[in-house]
Amino acid sequence: GGFTGSYIFSQTIFSQRQGVDSTLNGWIVGLGEFVLFLVPIDVLQFFPGFYIGGIMAFFGVDIMLDWLVHSRSKVSLPEYGLLLLTFLLVMSLGVIE
Repeated sequence: GGFTGSYIFSQTIFSQRQGVDSTLNGWIVGLGEFVLFLVPIDVLQFFPGFYIGGIMAFFGVDIMLDWLVHSRSKVSLPEYGLLLLTFLLVMSLGVIE
């Protein structure tokens, strides 16, 4: 088997860092999401906004560090320059705007 994958990017990062190499993780996440879909309540209402925002910020900083800092030794100089240029353009121009 290869790396575990998920449409939930944070779950993929967590699984990869914990060394999960089984598809069982994906099945459990999928089943849990399906059960939450069937439950007629909004689960997010039980969490304060700063908690959800903090988790989102944590994953954003973590992904940014992976791409901008840790990737430097893994890619060539032109590729890293393109990565930095892309980051700077997205930050200055925006993605959706």
